[in-house]
Amino acid sequence: NAKNTEIQLQLMLTKGESMKGNAKEPGRGIFNLETKEVKKEFERIKEIGAKVIKEPYDMGGMWIATFLI
Repeated sequence: NAKNTEIQLQLMLTKGESMKGNAKEPGRGIFNLETKEVKKEFERIKEIGAKVIKEPYDMGGMWIATFLI
């Protein structure tokens, strides 16, 4: 299938003092991907080896999923 999916990428880097809750690492990099094809992209990212931390869920009209890459 030659149909492409548009994805937007946002990168955030956090420091330890900005972390909330119990974080094992003092900071982390967070990639936010935005797409209209949430289910399709979730499956694609999972298939290429990302560990699923949380399946997609609706957060006030915005769908979120969490991976460990």
